[in-house]
Amino acid sequence: MIENPMVVDHLWRHLERTPKVVGTCEGCGEEILVGEDVYDFDGELVHQQSSCCMEFIANKSLCKVAGE
Repeated sequence: MIENPMVVDHLWRHLERTPKVVGTCEGCGEEILVGEDVYDFDGELVHQQSSCCMEFIANKSLCKVAGE
């Protein structure tokens, strides 16, 4: 049986690189890697995910009842 060299792991392992960390998400606290979609708020990076954005806003603001 002939194997496809494009799918044989041991032929490509030497080309794999560890992703470069560019910062920490101010929402979830996890690492932000090169190539990920992020929002930049005056140098503070946040993943472009609703849960990260909600955590970031919750940490930076006060929760109030509207009209009071």
